[in-house]
Amino acid sequence: MTLLAPLGLIGLIGIIILIIIYIIKPNYQQKLISSTYIWKLSLKYRKKKVPTSKLRNLLIILCQILILTSAAMILAKPAQVLGHKVERREVVAIIDSSASMQSLGDGLTRFERAVDKAQTLADEVLAENGIFSVILADNTPAFLVEKCSTENQSELTEELDNLIDNNVCSYGVSNIEAAFGLCEAILDDNPDTEIFLYTDTHYSYVPNSGKLNVVDVTFEDEWNVAVLDAYTVLEDNFYSLYVDVACYGRERDVTVNVLVSGANFEGEDSTGTEIELSYTVHCSRDGTTKLIFLKEDLYQEVEGANQTTMYYPLSPEEKFFSYKNIYVYIQESDSFTADNSFSIFGGQKEIIKVLYRSAEPNPFFPGVLQNLKTIYKDKWDFWVTEVRPSDKVPPEGYSGYDFYFFEHQMPEKLPKDGIVFLSNPDVAPNGADFRVGAEKNWGGKTKYMTAESETHPILNYLDASRLGITMTKALQFGLDYETLLTCDGVPTLAVCNEDDKKIVVTSFSVHYSTLAISEHISILMYNVFEYFIPATVSSNSFEVQENIALNARSDALYVTRDGYVEDSWEFTQFPATLSVENPGVYVLQQTTFGDKIISEKIYVRIPKEESNIWVTEDALENPYKTIDETNYYNDLLVYLAGALVAILFIEWWLQSRASV
Repeated sequence: MTLLAPLGLIGLIGIIILIIIYIIKPNYQQKLISSTYIWKLSLKYRKKKVPTSKLRNLLIILCQILILTSAAMILAKPAQVLGHKVERREVVAIIDSSASMQSLGDGLTRFERAVDKAQTLADEVLAENGIFSVILADNTPAFLVEKCSTENQSELTEELDNLIDNNVCSYGVSNIEAAFGLCEAILDDNPDTEIFLYTDTHYSYVPNSGKLNVVDVTFEDEWNVAVLDAYTVLEDNFYSLYVDVACYGRERDVTVNVLVSGANFEGEDSTGTEIELSYTVHCSRDGTTKLIFLKEDLYQEVEGANQTTMYYPLSPEEKFFSYKNIYVYIQESDSFTADNSFSIFGGQKEIIKVLYRSAEPNPFFPGVLQNLKTIYKDKWDFWVTEVRPSDKVPPEGYSGYDFYFFEHQMPEKLPKDGIVFLSNPDVAPNGADFRVGAEKNWGGKTKYMTAESETHPILNYLDASRLGITMTKALQFGLDYETLLTCDGVPTLAVCNEDDKKIVVTSFSVHYSTLAISEHISILMYNVFEYFIPATVSSNSFEVQENIALNARSDALYVTRDGYVEDSWEFTQFPATLSVENPGVYVLQQTTFGDKIISEKIYVRIPKEESNIWVTEDALENPYKTIDETNYYNDLLVYLAGALVAILFIEWWLQSRASV
């Protein structure tokens, strides 16, 4: 405990005055009384066995002393000590680790200049026997060193040196607000802590707290030209290429180069051609220009170029309807080269081979397959082969397809290299692991189905209560199957998703069901494809530190940064999430059912805002709070006041008893 106003103890002089009053107080009083009063008083004292008057008087004096003591203590403001102000100088250095801090100027990157300035400040503070902390501010800021003193100065120096030696500066965005949040605990202990923010971001307003210092680490001659974004759009059966180019710090004419690899790819035996394009655009200072490469006939339909949009008409030799990779690049010696190129993938679709064979061909399932071909036109190239009932089955069975559809008449051998859909099977193929029983007929009455699973993906958006049948076959499935739909207790839809077989079985014919005359037939087939052949990624372009959702058709998916074997990941649980720290091309590879190797590529770029190396933000948040003495002391006045009231009551009660 401590006293915030020790001069209040002067009030204890009142105790001395109280004692003096009792000393000089007369011991008797001269009064005229009757003799009968004396006799009554003597009788009263004779009846008392214990002399309580002296004890009561002592208690009254003690209470009065305690009252004066409590009053003096209240004047002195007693308080419980919660913390002590730090007398030594304390500093927190926040080093911005955003991608733009890799901008090079005067032979050093901004990040290197920031680390050097932080090291100089640390030497200065520790030389004064101060305390120094360092926060590395990236997407998830963390303390590099916390509360370092002269005893562990070598550790601080080593950590700062490692930042430069290992090029720790990120390619993402820094969360300065979260970095300030890390300072809260230090500021709670010592509100006088100074904060130094080493950054290349300029702020229109910085709080004038006197303790927050923003250190600019930019170099005046730095500039950056960037390919902010690039993508293709399929227009009139040919691709148009859109490129966003920006220049920061200068106004400059920039030449945009394009290399299209695997252009106009046709079929599995085609390798395509290479197309090279080049166009010079004028970029205003800190402005963005959109460059569009498009067919000549489309060029005739657009309006003329302006300051922000430029057009490049593609000749018949330059236009392309497919591509393996488009590499867009700018050859400039600017300050930041990580955004001078961009790669585009997804222009060469994977071929999905589908075989359809039916003993009673109908337009329903072939029509659905054609609809799926349209739905997946941007993802797959559907090759549908319809086998007539009169065609002979190969002796070794069917093979070479990704998806097999058999209706009514089943093959003797189950294909081993693709997903198999069996509709109204007459017999069970070898290895299918189910048995075909007798027909179940409800006398022409329609019975509606019941869903046995509420979460299975194949049943997404399917209303089982609207799926009616008049006849089906009683199928008995093995343990590898999961029954999804039943009708009157009879299994009607089951699925097997094992390592050695991928099978979907419906026990009824579309001719005896409502499936074919409703939208559910398309929904069912779409769900089957999405379940067994899911998209690996939703796009071919992402940003650094973005959460990338991954899926796979196989048990394992391998992701590798192209050219960097050490940057690799293996995923065995799906869906999965991947977040990468470096820009570049990433290869996603998996071996699907049937030993088919699927290899896809995505491009990860730095965030667009990081290309602007001269960005200005509106205001910087003030991490400091108003200093309050309650941060250090817990006031005890309430307790003393309560005690004072209690003592006053006791003293009053004793006085009242003395007068009885």
